[in-house]
Amino acid sequence: MPQVSKTLSDVLADQDEGFYGPNGYDIRPAPWKLPAVLGAAEREEAARALDALAPVLDPAAQATIAPWLNRLGAMVASNMSADEARVKAGLMASNLAAEFPIGVFTPETLRAAAREFKWFPSYAELAEYLDREARKLRRLRDRLEAVAGTAKAAPRTASVIRSAVRGMPGAA
Repeated sequence: MPQVSKTLSDVLADQDEGFYGPNGYDIRPAPWKLPAVLGAAEREEAARALDALAPVLDPAAQATIAPWLNRLGAMVASNMSADEARVKAGLMASNLAAEFPIGVFTPETLRAAAREFKWFPSYAELAEYLDREARKLRRLRDRLEAVAGTAKAAPRTASVIRSAVRGMPGAA
């Protein structure tokens, strides 16, 4: 994972917004927005961080995933024999390699998965957990691209279909 300065970290961080709800003033997550003013230093740092992040987003190899799964199996409860666990880890690794980047198979994610799962997870449970981790990486990439100025423009769509807009009867 790329190391970034405090300034860029603050720019990339999730944002909150205040609102008045049924119980008074409260805070909720807000959609992330690119700050209106960014210096050249932040843009250059974001471009360097984006380059450092690229290998983390490469597809994971089975050779990386299998040891990660074996360690997870050793850290959580299981009622499988060692041979069954090896076969299951091999099958899961081959399928996970097709779906997830290498950045979701780190020591940090291993510790977090071991805290989340009491028993060795099914493929569906593990894929759900890894999806969350992969979304974090993609969100970081998207934000870095926006800060660096390399983000691809979203396709524009018409927000109003003119044939569906009608005037109100009796309106001036």
